[in-house]
Amino acid sequence: MSFFIDHHNLHHAYLIVGERNLIRKDLFSFLEDQLSFSLRANPDFWIGEHEVFTIDDARMLTTQHERKSFSGGRKIFVIFSDGITIEAQNALLKLFEEPIVGNHFFLVMSEDKDILPTLRSRVQTVAVTAEEKTSKEKEQFGRKFLSSSIGDRMKLVSSIAESKDKVEAKRLIRSLIDTIHSECSDERSLLRMTPVLEDLMKTDDYLSDRSPSIKILLEHIASSAPHIS
Repeated sequence: MSFFIDHHNLHHAYLIVGERNLIRKDLFSFLEDQLSFSLRANPDFWIGEHEVFTIDDARMLTTQHERKSFSGGRKIFVIFSDGITIEAQNALLKLFEEPIVGNHFFLVMSEDKDILPTLRSRVQTVAVTAEEKTSKEKEQFGRKFLSSSIGDRMKLVSSIAESKDKVEAKRLIRSLIDTIHSECSDERSLLRMTPVLEDLMKTDDYLSDRSPSIKILLEHIASSAPHIS
């Protein structure tokens, strides 16, 4: 994974794109080690966890931003979100145009395709990447899921849903698609699996929407996907 921000020339707002769980540890280490900014019991540190960042969340952030620093130094705002509404982006645009000196924002998202160009122009974008799993590893992940009982499948998807991890949810769906394709040895078997593959591809698309129910989508897959030995 790559992660680099120049702590000597800290920008007022960053858009960090990548998997939330990968970014969290590195970002917090950067704040504590490079900026010497304590995260524990610090009233000047604000963190938000969202599935979709809305206009109400943006208003709350603005209110927190306007409050005076307790330490007289930096205030740090970290927002983890899978999606963001246009209204919220417009509110952030106004906030990022004239931020209070010493206030710094870190917006962490799994994807940035829905970010407005105007907001993008106000932030520095940092892309965080991890090594892609090999196709064999992805197929083994899908094969293990499809060979599991419905109960074990439900436990896995519940864990993903509770963490609201869209990246992991999409990784599961795509590994299932790869596994089913590899199981289809001829055109007839592929034709038989076409409805299943179409359902999985639709689920992958739904997971890219702003506010899907990850739990409902994955539970449907857990109960409807075919069993393989």
